Amino acid sequence: ENPKNCFDLPYAHLDKSEWYCEIGEDSKNITFAVFGDSHALSLKQAFDKAGLTQNKKGIFSGLPGCPALLGINSLRSDVNIRNCKLLNKKMYDFVKKNDLKKIFLISRWTYYTVGNINQNNLNLISKEGFFSSNQNSSKSAFIFGLNNTIKNYQNLNVDVYFIHQVPEQFYDPKYVYQKSLDRKQNKVNEKKLSSFAVTFKEHLEHQKFIKDNLKIKSKEFSNLKEIDFDNIFCNNKKCLHGTQKTSYYSDTHHLSKAGSMKTLNAIKKLID
Repeated sequence: ENPKNCFDLPYAHLDKSEWYCEIGEDSKNITFAVFGDSHALSLKQAFDKAGLTQNKKGIFSGLPGCPALLGINSLRSDVNIRNCKLLNKKMYDFVKKNDLKKIFLISRWTYYTVGNINQNNLNLISKEGFFSSNQNSSKSAFIFGLNNTIKNYQNLNVDVYFIHQVPEQFYDPKYVYQKSLDRKQNKVNEKKLSSFAVTFKEHLEHQKFIKDNLKIKSKEFSNLKEIDFDNIFCNNKKCLHGTQKTSYYSDTHHLSKAGSMKTLNAIKKLID
């Protein structure tokens, strides 16, 4: 199966048939949907596998640089080819038409609001109808989009699973593993590996804007389910890049296959 086969498809928002792919157990009826940006893509295999083991079928779709929020424009130069707002709407219509009861929203939420962990590299978003933005209006567009999304799905009696980002690292795993290699023993030094890792505190600080706003919405909406994988990737001090043998990351913020498989048991429980 080609993992790119339903992600980042040009004109997916216009396509009648090829805009999503099915994941999980083929013979079942579709009961859940997974949508988002490339962070959703890095968890696609885990959802697929979870579906197979739990006997559930779902659908998956997404675009890079496209947060899983209704009524939001992602301000990119290729918006006529990759229309985030319309693809989100298409997913909503599918959920409605097929009476699904669960949707998983997976995105690199900080990318659209506060930037990366070094506080740069921002992909601006705006509310419906607006085609310019700065960081402040991007943040308020997030809050608007979040509210709009949960409310619209609540009207359909759909549970919205908001998947928080995995910890973002300061250093690329390739660099970290190279620097942590003990050449004499020909293995990675765990202490060194840990020294490059983002601290749990830094991770929480980076996520603060997102988590604070989710806390507000959780009090307001009973259909909102917040999920994070912090206890999988962090102890109370550090969020590690991986083990001596395996990196959980493919770059500073995307999970590798090994990393995404660490979430499998958590995802199995969620789709059941």
